[in-house]
Amino acid sequence: MGIGLYRSYQFFLRRIGRFTCDLQVFGREHLIENGPLIIAANHASFFDPMLLGVTYDRPLSFMARESLFSASRFFSWVIRQTFAFPLKHGATAKDALRLFEERLKNDLAVVLFPEGTRSKDGRYVKSESAIGMLSTRSNAPIQPVYVMGSWHAWPRFQKYPRVGPMRVYVGPAIYPKANLARGDKRAEQNRLNAAYEQALLDFEQQAWREFQGES
Repeated sequence: MGIGLYRSYQFFLRRIGRFTCDLQVFGREHLIENGPLIIAANHASFFDPMLLGVTYDRPLSFMARESLFSASRFFSWVIRQTFAFPLKHGATAKDALRLFEERLKNDLAVVLFPEGTRSKDGRYVKSESAIGMLSTRSNAPIQPVYVMGSWHAWPRFQKYPRVGPMRVYVGPAIYPKANLARGDKRAEQNRLNAAYEQALLDFEQQAWREFQGES
């Protein structure tokens, strides 16, 4: 994996974001820059991975569909060097979970979008997710992060992006309880899922209220 190339992308994207999108990050004091970490974020636009990537100093590992790795040799090389990894066509949820666990065991930060796909209207949609299970199995904390403005700049129905303000809200990490009895794990997974879901919904109310006040 190419940490040098990743740092170069961060350098340029941070400056582009600052001067063209008035990018602001709230809750920097909550950022976890070391150790295994699960980042649970809303997904409204193709901009979201880039905005998350420049929010943290540490490299973030994203899962991407396998077809992106075969689009071209150059593009495949670029995304592999920036810590992305493929999910093979026909892979199961269990396969995806194993891939994430491998990275968490190596003290990496992985990004999961619980919605699974980009929002149709920019609003966060609650959905079934294995994040709580992944957290209890890996003992990695969950950090809720909400991205605002990316949908307005590049919604899924729009072919090309436009310039607009961007905001990233970072919440306190949610830690799994350790040394759980087997019968307590399901309840703990549900608690973790409910906690990050509520954090994202609370951020959404704040973000949309503040964003509309700016416009």
